[in-house]
Amino acid sequence: MKSSLKTSMFILCVALSNVASAGCTVNNVMFESVRENLSRRGGIPISDAQCAILNKRNLRLSIDSDYGVLKNVAYGWVVASLKDDNGFESRAKGLSTYINSAQPDTPTAESIAYAAAEDAIKTLDFEKAAGEILEMQKKALKKGK
Repeated sequence: MKSSLKTSMFILCVALSNVASAGCTVNNVMFESVRENLSRRGGIPISDAQCAILNKRNLRLSIDSDYGVLKNVAYGWVVASLKDDNGFESRAKGLSTYINSAQPDTPTAESIAYAAAEDAIKTLDFEKAAGEILEMQKKALKKGK
């Protein structure tokens, strides 16, 4: 894992997880199976700068993911985005998919899903995504007045 990334430790909750490591709290939304898979591999691979954006703007990291074995091919994919507590989700996304036909088994699928999570989070432009949500919030406030 690159030195610019750190791995956060999970505190598991049913609907919302707070991930804490070295003063960094990451609120995130994901399915339990995805949370468990990431947790078994050390947590969410997120940089200090990405963590600061989430904490400063009170946003959550949303991870949509699936993995498994289909027709003798292990697969894992991830879509990462940002969300706020009002349900606004960034249009900016980080996407990654891996496949492996050499080892078509569940442990391989879980492993490549984690690699896909690393890539998706790394490629998500957190500043752009946070800015998009801020614009959505401003528009919603204007409509409410």
